[in-house]
Amino acid sequence: MAEFVWLDKAIVSRDAASIHPMSPSAQFGLSVFEGVRGYRDVSGNLNVFRLDDHLIRLRQSCEAI
Repeated sequence: MAEFVWLDKAIVSRDAASIHPMSPSAQFGLSVFEGVRGYRDVSGNLNVFRLDDHLIRLRQSCEAI
């Protein structure tokens, strides 16, 4: 499990991360998720499949929420 998380435009320790119980995320399970995978090639470069498409879809989902 991750030691740090992104919360309110900052990286914080997992133990310090909290949200207000009345937030839409806590009340309704409201969130946005986009899975992005990266693979290293033989020379060590990281290759991400269709990153632009993932980021466009993520942005559209965030705007819809």
